[in-house]
Amino acid sequence: MSVSGVQAYDAVAQVLHWTTYRRWRDEGRAHLKTTRIACRFTEVAVLDALLLRAGFAVRERYGDWTRAPFTTASPSFLSVCTSILPPGASARPEVGLPDVQPVP
Repeated sequence: MSVSGVQAYDAVAQVLHWTTYRRWRDEGRAHLKTTRIACRFTEVAVLDALLLRAGFAVRERYGDWTRAPFTTASPSFLSVCTSILPPGASARPEVGLPDVQPVP
């Protein structure tokens, strides 16, 4: 099997469009499987605003899955959140956010 791919980053939308091609032969027949994903890269401040809008507050933040401290050099950011809404209440849409569109 050979695997190749292409990436295109949309800086305005903060979305990486990634296409992967897998090629192989089986009993003399050529096969191709193409997969496409879109990964949104959200800045920490935007994520915090989205969480607040949905009724959550960040309780802890880590830089990787080993719970290393989050820094600007961290490979990831993981947020542990807690609900700030009373039971049965819905999220507060009035919290101001930048215009964030869903990943197509």
